Amino acid sequence: MQGGINFQSQGWVFGIETDFQGADISDKSASTVLNFLPGLNATVTSENRVRWFTTVRPRIGFIWDRTTLLYATGGAAWGSIEHGFLFTETSASRLRIPRPQSSSAMRLAAASSISSRPT
Repeated sequence: MQGGINFQSQGWVFGIETDFQGADISDKSASTVLNFLPGLNATVTSENRVRWFTTVRPRIGFIWDRTTLLYATGGAAWGSIEHGFLFTETSASRLRIPRPQSSSAMRLAAASSISSRPT
């Protein structure tokens, strides 16, 4: 889902855009730690998943001629991030310690561009 609005005052353009994305982005990795305690080995498994993210970006631009818009934009992006860690001791006892977590993260970004339409 995406939305936005722009206003023009003489050669200047001002606007704001926002969007929301559903996602199923994930990654999983595992590593074995040898002798983490004398005679014991362990496997650590990590899994990360992004369920959704959204952005909000203001924009300012200048109409260079009738067909070209020079503009800059920047804003914030944030989303739902799930982290999972599983620690498995690989000797006969098979100790398993899950560590699920869920959080949100926010980052800032900026960009500039030139848009032109054919004449």
